[in-house]
Amino acid sequence: MIEQPARVLQVLPATSSQPERLRIEVARRSACGGCAHASGCGTAALAGLFGERALRLELPMPEATKPPGPGDDIQLGIAPQALLGAAALAYVLPVLLMLLGAGLGEHLAGDALSVPLAALGLGAGLALGGLLIRARKGAGPLISASVLLARADSSHIKR
Repeated sequence: MIEQPARVLQVLPATSSQPERLRIEVARRSACGGCAHASGCGTAALAGLFGERALRLELPMPEATKPPGPGDDIQLGIAPQALLGAAALAYVLPVLLMLLGAGLGEHLAGDALSVPLAALGLGAGLALGGLLIRARKGAGPLISASVLLARADSSHIKR
């Protein structure tokens, strides 16, 4: 499970169309800058220019013995397989369809048709990947939230 700390901003009441939800804030950090070479790395310097921005999300209320409230720290988690599957749909599928389109165009009519069919394959891959990701959302949330045991003491969470 890939985990990330978050803070509850608001508990949204249940409505006729949605269950009770949490509005949370997650510190958006660059994946770069955490290694020993960060001080001499150009990528870490570029990541530092953009700073840390917060990402706000709404998630279904997690099942817990004591539901979280505003200001509580929670732990978000996503299964590695779910992350890899979403990444494959968003990145790999469009590139594969683009390459298939370029190869088909080259086979049929040379360069004149390879570029348009590559662009068509890329567009089709992006659209299909987006549809498949949205269809997956209907099957249930990819991200799960669990309440941290130590509510009052959040000193163990790195910010």
